[in-house]
Amino acid sequence: MASSTGSRRVLAAFCLALTLGLCQLLAAGAVAKGALVPRYAAVVVDHASGEVLIGEDETGLRHPASLTKMMTVYLAFEAVRAGKVTLDTKLPISARAASRPPSKLGLRSGKSISLDDAIMALLTKSANDAASVVAEGLAGSEDAFAEQMTKKARQLGMKKTRFKNASGLPHPEQVSTALEMATLASRLIEDFPEYYPYFSRAEFSYAGRTIRNHNWLLGRYPGTDGLKTGYISASGYNLVASSVRGGRRLIAVVLGGKTARARDRQTMRLLDDGFASVQIARAMPLLGTASANTAVAAAGPVRTPVAQGDGADFAAARDQGDAEGGTMAPPPAAKPTVVAAVTPEPPAAGQRHRYSVQVGGFSSEKAARRQVQRVAGEMAKKLRGNPTVIASTSKGKKIYLARLVGYDQSKAQSACKAIKRHGHDCLVVRS
Repeated sequence: MASSTGSRRVLAAFCLALTLGLCQLLAAGAVAKGALVPRYAAVVVDHASGEVLIGEDETGLRHPASLTKMMTVYLAFEAVRAGKVTLDTKLPISARAASRPPSKLGLRSGKSISLDDAIMALLTKSANDAASVVAEGLAGSEDAFAEQMTKKARQLGMKKTRFKNASGLPHPEQVSTALEMATLASRLIEDFPEYYPYFSRAEFSYAGRTIRNHNWLLGRYPGTDGLKTGYISASGYNLVASSVRGGRRLIAVVLGGKTARARDRQTMRLLDDGFASVQIARAMPLLGTASANTAVAAAGPVRTPVAQGDGADFAAARDQGDAEGGTMAPPPAAKPTVVAAVTPEPPAAGQRHRYSVQVGGFSSEKAARRQVQRVAGEMAKKLRGNPTVIASTSKGKKIYLARLVGYDQSKAQSACKAIKRHGHDCLVVRS
């Protein structure tokens, strides 16, 4: 009898444990269901005007991952300026901060770290333990600091952004958008010019170690001087980059990259496209008119330096991950497509310039895409150019240029003549 009773108790305990386990699984599933699925979003913004040059789902909610640390640093700079702390202030390292998962600096509980070193660890190593140290040192707890981060986001006009921690480690309610991350980057540059060089540091030394910056565009894409990378599995690979060319600063944001390398290459393409659209806009003050076409023809090729490190350097590099970790993977094969604001490489010495055939300028991308695809489709046997849509702006108005690209001068002229015989207008321009 006693044995039977004991068996029933064991069975009851087992069933209870099974029920609790099932409840935990269902709860975890509910959290996962509520979490955002990593999806691509991107934006290129002119820093001076705030104008969006290129955008794809730029206002859609995403997990920012370690891009979060830009706001952590913003509040740290603000505290220094207000005299609450100095860059030499020693911040205590709590057991909680030391226990944060990678990427981390390996801080030890009971010790301390200067705010200066903590900021450098945030911006190069993307150290989660250092982020918690800064949060606790400035606000008493990371939860309190996260509330301050969200409040500051609202003050900066970031209406959709919500922070729940200082590092970007996974949290289903920590969200932002590509456009609002660009806003934060722009405000860091504008509000703290004396501290912005922190973002340009390719490496820093701590405890006898040299730590390299996760932002591989530094020193590899001409003009890039910051800002921040990010990764968690719930977000994919993220990057905010600022680059200056010809006195014009652009900020590019890519969220949801499949690999670190793919993210970096896409960011470089977007910056190329952004600078190309700026140059086209300068050359075309009267878009949509006959004189605008003359301006394009006279503008000459849009010359964009080829990004270094797009091959062997990147193949040899390894992104050690910003929050949960990750490694660089080979880039996906390029797919032929009609893309916005494509910038051809400049011709090598002795080679003929590449030329394009422009078949129209439109106020909507859809109209431009439809026209260039229609012309290419109607004359597929005679035209060999690649259909392309280039986004530009003039006097605050967006313009989309429909072009067939990839010709030398004589073939472009022949293609344009054939297009005109087919009843369409066109213009040969240097690319």
